[in-house]
Amino acid sequence: MFEKFFNKQLRADLGELNSSHNALVEMLDQMNTKRPGMQSRRDLMLFPELVWININRKVKVRRKKMRFGEYLVFDGILKEGGAFFEHFHDDSIESTEVISGSLKDVNNNNKVYKQHDVMHFEKNRLHTIVALEDTELNIIFKP
Repeated sequence: MFEKFFNKQLRADLGELNSSHNALVEMLDQMNTKRPGMQSRRDLMLFPELVWININRKVKVRRKKMRFGEYLVFDGILKEGGAFFEHFHDDSIESTEVISGSLKDVNNNNKVYKQHDVMHFEKNRLHTIVALEDTELNIIFKP
């Protein structure tokens, strides 16, 4: 009896894991297109906690533990030339601090941000971030 329940639960868990994995892969594919795309909180929650995920060969991110109950927090590492292509967040405000390195916001007159600078993007504001050198970021999404 227990073995039958265990096998049924294992199949359900594996099905859910496979579905989550496929959704994450689909979102990563969209993040690597050079056309505007929306990234919702639901999309960002697909990233597993405390696991580095390569968005492409020059960009990787890690979702950290939630802050203040509802704030999504990520670390990001961009190699020189790495980019978060044009996108927006319909349900979150994004604040990104440059921990080290520098980058520019292509959608804001190529404004350059350096160590300790913070970029702020209101909901639905298009932004494209390109690393001018190897750069580390702390990214917070607020509802």
